[in-house]
Amino acid sequence: MPHFVLEYSDNILEEVDHKDFFKKLHTLLVENGPFNISDIKSRAICHQQFCVADGQESNAFVHLTLSIFKGRDLGLRQAVGEKILAFLKEEFPGSFQKLNCSYTVEIREMDKETYFKVMSGEL
Repeated sequence: MPHFVLEYSDNILEEVDHKDFFKKLHTLLVENGPFNISDIKSRAICHQQFCVADGQESNAFVHLTLSIFKGRDLGLRQAVGEKILAFLKEEFPGSFQKLNCSYTVEIREMDKETYFKVMSGEL
């Protein structure tokens, strides 16, 4: 069930290899919590229209949202969030050094009762 949504401003300096980025991110999640790699889904959105702080062209952002089912221990969620934040710093070092770039991570909890899923082959 875990879902990652990577959002970033189009002025970041790194060229994102989404497949490699998400493979590493999925591995990080599995290694740091009770998650199954077969359940993880990821997607990315590059924002061309954005405003950070005072709107200067050198302002940028990288934001990662992780949605998981409710019930995970707060300590686990905090530890995973810190690991993901460190991962973002490793993946986007130039933007952090040369731009006014902020990295943010948000972990959202979802209700199992209002999450619906069907997979091909199950119909």
